[in-house]
Amino acid sequence: MEKLNEWKQYLEQHRKLTKRFLHLTERQENLLNKEKIDECLNLFDKKKQVMDEITELQKTIAGYKEQYAHLVEEPLLSEIRELQSSSQENMETAMNKIENLEQEFNKRKLNIGEELKRVKQDKQTVNTYFSSKNKSKGEGVFFDKKS
Repeated sequence: MEKLNEWKQYLEQHRKLTKRFLHLTERQENLLNKEKIDECLNLFDKKKQVMDEITELQKTIAGYKEQYAHLVEEPLLSEIRELQSSSQENMETAMNKIENLEQEFNKRKLNIGEELKRVKQDKQTVNTYFSSKNKSKGEGVFFDKKS
């Protein structure tokens, strides 16, 4: 029975981590909407840490499930199912939000690319203007034909 309670505690911890992952994803979404790109990008490291913890915990939980699943009875069985369902819901919601974030990042990346093209064109225009202006001032090479 003690091992079953440990399994339940790991599942509770797993649910908390998936909820934290979802919260970080929602924060990223809000920051991106507020044009706070740097802060949004900084959250990727935190999300990776949480995801690493989730992955390790899933390995532990899988071991408990394999070893003790046949011993679980009600009401613990319904509690375990509820915890698993809640964790899965958190991750599915987070994954949907991540897809939306990815699309938004790609849109912004395209916009940045277009802006860079315009800046390059403007730079070329300015360079062309100034180079032709310099020629009209009489600046250039002088050849002495008397010698």
